Amino acid sequence: MLIEVGEDLAEVLVEVLALAAAGAGLATAVMVKSEIKRGEERILLGGEVLL
Repeated sequence: MLIEVGEDLAEVLVEVLALAAAGAGLATAVMVKSEIKRGEERILLGGEVLL
């Protein structure tokens, strides 16, 4: 699912996902990053598109 968000919200979502992964003990197993293409924000966790 693709959603359009502002950069500030995108950064917050990335931080929340990173904290959730760390809290679950997955910080070393998964990489959390945001990928911005043509104004669309997609949050990726371990290669899976979450948002």
